[in-house]
Amino acid sequence: MSNIRQTILIRSDLNLPKGLSEAQVAHLHAKKSNDILLHLLEVDLPKVDNLTPNIISTEFGILKTDLISWLKTPYTFVHGVPNMEVLRHFCKIANDLKVPYTEWRDTVFLQISKTQQITVENCCIGIALGPFESDRIKAVIGDLPLLT
Repeated sequence: MSNIRQTILIRSDLNLPKGLSEAQVAHLHAKKSNDILLHLLEVDLPKVDNLTPNIISTEFGILKTDLISWLKTPYTFVHGVPNMEVLRHFCKIANDLKVPYTEWRDTVFLQISKTQQITVENCCIGIALGPFESDRIKAVIGDLPLLT
């Protein structure tokens, strides 16, 4: 089995409360897991029965058996990025290295002062890289520290 993992990058500049930030990470992880499950179901449909399911290379660039294995024991790491500009920088690197990623957008309530809050709709919260080969994800994020 390949060394497969998922890495989630969350924007720190949104100053989301810890629980909300954790919920956003869960949304990103679940979205990607659901996408993979749907893809695996599509691969098994009779229209592609001329392909051997256990060795089929997927749009994710890894073997179906590795995706199934990752779904059983999902290795997921979470890193913070300071702002949208830096997040876009990592998206560009991922595109250049052909590492798949999923963007997560949501409505957030940002506290701009002690008494004032604004609502931002369709705000990019972060991205999920992979699941993909660890070495390729590491090439995208470099030495970006884990979220603390």
